[in-house]
Amino acid sequence: RDAKRVSDVKQMQSALDLYATDKNGYPIDGAAGAPGIVLGGPTAKCISDTTGFGAIGACAGNTYMANVPSNTTPGGIDYTYRSVDAAGADCGTGPCIGYSLRFDLEADTGELKDGTDALTVPNCTATPGGITCL
Repeated sequence: RDAKRVSDVKQMQSALDLYATDKNGYPIDGAAGAPGIVLGGPTAKCISDTTGFGAIGACAGNTYMANVPSNTTPGGIDYTYRSVDAAGADCGTGPCIGYSLRFDLEADTGELKDGTDALTVPNCTATPGGITCL
């Protein structure tokens, strides 16, 4: 399941990078201060240049990811996306300079290791700069 999670996140990073190249920034996650959006949830099923994240059937134009994955269960947490500005704060209006994609792994996986305690499940964050786990 963890290998699938890492693969999902890397595919989403590629789709988000394509979006950012075309739109000069990353999709917004809603109003400033929003908690982010659950990827694979009802409002984040696809990524396109007209909607950013959208529901099935809402994506039009260039579609960067037709089926945004959700967390593989059991284990882990929902994949959650937040758009951020240059200071790392919520980005309420686009274009957003970055993003934070939160996910968990059930155990150390490949190069993604728990950085604090061998008994703690790695809590991971993907950004335009890569993936880190705590």
